[in-house]
Amino acid sequence: MSTATTVRQQFPVTDMTCAACAVSVESVLGHQPGVVSAAVNFATQTVLVEYEPAAIAPDDMKKALQGIGYDLIVTEPEAAKEEAENIQRRHYDNLRRRTIWAIILAVPL
Repeated sequence: MSTATTVRQQFPVTDMTCAACAVSVESVLGHQPGVVSAAVNFATQTVLVEYEPAAIAPDDMKKALQGIGYDLIVTEPEAAKEEAENIQRRHYDNLRRRTIWAIILAVPL
């Protein structure tokens, strides 16, 4: 049940690679004191959290997720979106570079 003291905020989440990751993120956030609900959207790599600002801060949620290997981007919404896109772009570039090297090294075989 939502009360006037809760806030609903959407945060980008990084390092989720599968649906099980999304379930883990949702579970960890949902069990934090002060979090009323957490709903992860794996496709958009975001989590919608309803929480009590007096009981928990976004930085506390970020630390909880970092403890299990994920990261929550807690900056302003527009900056968070840009930061998440940059992280995804770097990850994609790294995968592309590794694939190219794998092809180069496999050709002589």
